[in-house]
Amino acid sequence: MVEAEVANLLGQTDEIGKMLRSMIRSLQQKS
Repeated sequence: MVEAEVANLLGQTDEIGKMLRSMIRSLQQKS
C-alpha cells in the first residue's frame, strides 16, 4: 500500500523531471 504510493509519487516526479529537462533544453537552444 505504502510502496504503491511511493512508486506513484516517484512516477509523477519523473514525469515532472522529464518536462523540466525538455524545457531547459529548449531554452538553451534559443539562447
